Amino acid sequence: MKKTLVLCLVFSLVASRGFTQSKGSLTLSIGPTIPLGDFASKNGFAASAGLANVGALADISYQHPLGNSRFGWMARLRGSFNGVSKKATLAPFEAEFPGHRWSMNNSHWTTVAALLGWYYKLPLTPKLSLQADIGLGAAESWSPKQSITGIRDSVGFGPVDLVQANLHSVSTTAFTGLTGLAVCYRWNSHWALMARADYVYLKPTFHNVTAQLINAQNLIIPGIISPYNATSTSYYSTTHNYTQAMSSVDIAAGVTRVL
Repeated sequence: MKKTLVLCLVFSLVASRGFTQSKGSLTLSIGPTIPLGDFASKNGFAASAGLANVGALADISYQHPLGNSRFGWMARLRGSFNGVSKKATLAPFEAEFPGHRWSMNNSHWTTVAALLGWYYKLPLTPKLSLQADIGLGAAESWSPKQSITGIRDSVGFGPVDLVQANLHSVSTTAFTGLTGLAVCYRWNSHWALMARADYVYLKPTFHNVTAQLINAQNLIIPGIISPYNATSTSYYSTTHNYTQAMSSVDIAAGVTRVL
């Protein structure tokens, strides 16, 4: 572990020295990430649906030109999260257990990715330029952690039945790629503004995802919402693997420091 940390430190020092002596640039940008296809589907009855809402992302990238050409290479580190639709998640439970009042926690998909790639920059005016780029890399993604509760009341007697469902979060590493376009406005020799749109491909397979369901009937003591307070309790658990398409269109704006 110590040897690895020392090597990382040496690499960072060498890289930072090289970057400060180059004509590269460092960009920090933020914006929304818009889920596409199955990732955006709100069909709670479909196993392929991600039920993802529009989320947020942060992106930091280093760009380095190849000599005096319009081509260059770039390295990017990105983080994003997309909330999960509560309405779409609860739809199957409402159909299976009618008459219950449902609640669930705020859950989300999370991804951190590192990519390397190439770009081409086309000057439009002395200050304005258009950039196209492509990147390939690896992403670490986390599936949602969910806790769902359904309560059925009996008029005049309070809660009588309880349903609890839990979905455990797992993480996995997968290939990712993106392609995008950016507009850059350079207002002086050291600073610029950038706005960009990227299409991101990501389709991870999550392993050993555990889902649990407890169906407790006939609560004994009113007000105690617990499966241990029921005369009849059924418990179901399953562990499985599943693949989730997580492609998106990311729109971001930020500031660039020319080194």
